[in-house]
Amino acid sequence: MRNALLLARRNVLIYWRDRTGVFLSFIAALILLLLYVFFLHKLNTDGIVEALAPLGATVEDANYFVNAWVFSGIVTVTTVTTGLAALVGFVDDRVTNRFTEFAVMPIRRWQIVTGYFLASVAVAATMTTVILGIGWCLLRLISGQAPGPLAVLEAWGWVLLCSAAFSALSSFLIGFISSSGAFTTLSTIVGTLIGFVTGSYIPSSMLPSQVSQVLNILPFAQAASLVRRTLAEDSLANLTKGDAVQYAVMSDHYGFTLSFGGHLLPSWAPALTLAVMTVAFGFLATGLLRRRLRRGR
Repeated sequence: MRNALLLARRNVLIYWRDRTGVFLSFIAALILLLLYVFFLHKLNTDGIVEALAPLGATVEDANYFVNAWVFSGIVTVTTVTTGLAALVGFVDDRVTNRFTEFAVMPIRRWQIVTGYFLASVAVAATMTTVILGIGWCLLRLISGQAPGPLAVLEAWGWVLLCSAAFSALSSFLIGFISSSGAFTTLSTIVGTLIGFVTGSYIPSSMLPSQVSQVLNILPFAQAASLVRRTLAEDSLANLTKGDAVQYAVMSDHYGFTLSFGGHLLPSWAPALTLAVMTVAFGFLATGLLRRRLRRGR
């Protein structure tokens, strides 16, 4: 295991050495932030205040809710994009044919594979934790209030689970990448689409019903719902003033709860999905990457 940890450290350093890659791993979060700062924030707050005016919802209530909702989206997409970017070391090793060097080293192949995976999880968890802390401070500064310590701690637990699950998925996908150009293309596609599939750019309920239901069963929207329920649920409760009907409507519209085939997914379903995904794609990625190492390409 010591060899795997040393390789993980080496892969993390490779990630940090590529400043452009580090920046691009945050491009989805940056796009989401800019969209709401310049275009969508006022549109959402105005609509919310108009719809919930009979309940006494204020502009301040709506601002806090939208800010907390966007904050949770940024946290979610960061677990995906940074973990993928951290696997640049695997691509570099494959392109430069270092796999042939690994084959003659006194190290087991599973340790090499584990080194890539652990580096991805470490980068995703660390960078998202930083975003979680900075975002909490900005939310407190801008809105005058923020989620409590227990909510932040729970959100951090979901961050760790999301980091592991999406790193496993990224490790599997990266096994099919054989060039730096293909890796850049994959990173660009993921960075562009991740805001849509998590329902962070716009609520998925605004999309056609069939599309929305498909997105709801994907792990990305389910991961986002976990983070939203911990970081933005108090702002939603404050916004709806205890009205159960409006709370349910807003929860469905903004992706706190997910439905498929007319039935709400159980609250535990997203966590189970991510756990199964971690194990399943972890095994698949291990088998695929070991095959690449054995072939030396």
